[in-house]
Amino acid sequence: MLDNWLSKKQIWLLRGVVIVIFVIQVGAYFRSSYRATNICKLSQPHSQYCDLTVVQKLSGVAEAIALSSDGHTLVGGGGKSFSVWHLPSQQPQLTLKGHANDIYDLALSSDGQTLVSGSLDKTIKVWNLATGKLKFTLKGHSEVVNALVITPNQQTIVSASSDNTIKIWNLATGKLTSTLAQTPNAVITLALSPDGKTLVSGDWSNRITVWDLATGRKRTTLTGHYGAVSALAISRDGQLLASGSAKQVKVWNLTTEKLLQDFGGFYFPQITIAFSPDGQSLIAGGGYKPYRVWNLVTGNMEATLPDVSNWSGAMVFSRDGKTLFSGTQDGITEWKFPAPNHP
Repeated sequence: MLDNWLSKKQIWLLRGVVIVIFVIQVGAYFRSSYRATNICKLSQPHSQYCDLTVVQKLSGVAEAIALSSDGHTLVGGGGKSFSVWHLPSQQPQLTLKGHANDIYDLALSSDGQTLVSGSLDKTIKVWNLATGKLKFTLKGHSEVVNALVITPNQQTIVSASSDNTIKIWNLATGKLTSTLAQTPNAVITLALSPDGKTLVSGDWSNRITVWDLATGRKRTTLTGHYGAVSALAISRDGQLLASGSAKQVKVWNLTTEKLLQDFGGFYFPQITIAFSPDGQSLIAGGGYKPYRVWNLVTGNMEATLPDVSNWSGAMVFSRDGKTLFSGTQDGITEWKFPAPNHP
């Protein structure tokens, strides 16, 4: 049918254009991959992320991880179970099972005593880590539970689901308190401000919604992502919001709602994103690609983390900023930053 209105010469020309575009895109992809693997050699000044050393590797699937505030308890989950590690002794304390399907997210209370897990089985489970016992199974979502957060006062669980809702639960009783929102699309990710007052959600329709958690009211909606917003993080001072999608990472001022930085050119979804404790760096990534590190002062990419041999889905800093944990289908890697040089 195409021959009826295009000459053979035009058809060959069109095919040539398509091939050239394909070659350019493939070349751009491999140039991006090359730069990602060599950024430490190219970065000026030299980045501390280029000198990260692996302290240990903990076995087991860890597509979701959570770390206690004191840095002593690390939880890694994947499949239908998760493992609890005591980091000072480098020994596993518990391996807990209970979900009927894959675990999608984990949240740990600030005292490290209570763990909450959300799953493809549409349930949320609340665990006592001191005893290893299941306290509650929370039912109310009609689709997969994608994201969880626990408020700093350890009184409330917030959950997000592909059923287009965000739900509020009482952590002590396991009772559903309210449904914060019936959104137009699946809610994929959540972030909570350090003071527990501001909740941010990212959904399948490319939107970021900022909520007042105490009143349940929507404060604002941030737009600009080309794909579903799949990762969110709030800086430790509560001033900055980072958001990730399939092709972009953005940094916003959470108070003024202004876009500060826009990093693009990706070919993979951002599964996890985190600010360094000092607020100077931002790390994002996931899938089978290295994590990328940006310097938020200069706006430049300063490093990539190597050794991504399998699917990466989680990352967390220790509170003192000296250690970084990354989780994959192969387990958890504990990275140590070099000691600062003093004159």
